[in-house]
Amino acid sequence: MALEQTDLCEFIRTELAVLLPILEASEFSYDFIIPEKQMVVSIDKKQLDRVIFNLIHNAVRYNPKGTNIRIEVVQKENMVEIKIKDNGIGISREDAKHIFNAFYRVDSSRNSEKGGTGLGLAIAAKIINAHGGTIELFTAIGEGCEFVLTLPFIEKI
Repeated sequence: MALEQTDLCEFIRTELAVLLPILEASEFSYDFIIPEKQMVVSIDKKQLDRVIFNLIHNAVRYNPKGTNIRIEVVQKENMVEIKIKDNGIGISREDAKHIFNAFYRVDSSRNSEKGGTGLGLAIAAKIINAHGGTIELFTAIGEGCEFVLTLPFIEKI
């Protein structure tokens, strides 16, 4: 990984500028809560871009038009959280236990032609773990999904 100290808030704003047309084309509503202050983290921008894109793309792919997605960046002591939450269909708590396992798909009828390979979230977890962080999913059927990515915070660039 090519780690560099980066203002996470500015990085997320740039990511959202690229992803906004996808959300609008899918008729999603959105709320972005990104602080104005710097929150410095050591990241591989290309790899973290891959994670953010995967999470947003999955939300768009598996939820109906009109779904709301909320993206928030929060500093918690020596960590920074990126929260990506939708109010879509959600998944069962049983499926959520396995969602970061390679080749696991919530709907076993999905395949690479219909719904992916089941690798995206496994790769996302490996990338976040390689950054010294964590990724968690909070969900239930009918309650949407909330992914919480946690990364170590650095004081200054």
